[in-house]
Amino acid sequence: MNKLILFLAFLGLISALIVYVECVSPPMCIDACKDPCPQMNCKCGTYRDSCNCCDLCRKCAGENCMVIAGELCEEGYTCGDPNRSLIHIYNDRNVTCIPKKS
Repeated sequence: MNKLILFLAFLGLISALIVYVECVSPPMCIDACKDPCPQMNCKCGTYRDSCNCCDLCRKCAGENCMVIAGELCEEGYTCGDPNRSLIHIYNDRNVTCIPKKS
């Protein structure tokens, strides 16, 4: 029984490390900017994509957002409560743009 628990703990650790490495790996930007960018009509502002090629729409206050996808909220807002655990902020699909605390 103890060996099973140790094995499952080890498996969980390896899985977490793989997900972490995948999340923090740099984007593949070779030839990413060769195609023209689509015109954006964003009501809450824009930011540049991870390759710095095209504009993306910022999420508006109260909208769902995903840190792991690199989504940004409108100025003055943050994606999820920074006081919550990183696992929650990065993986929860119900995180929304909330006002930044000053």
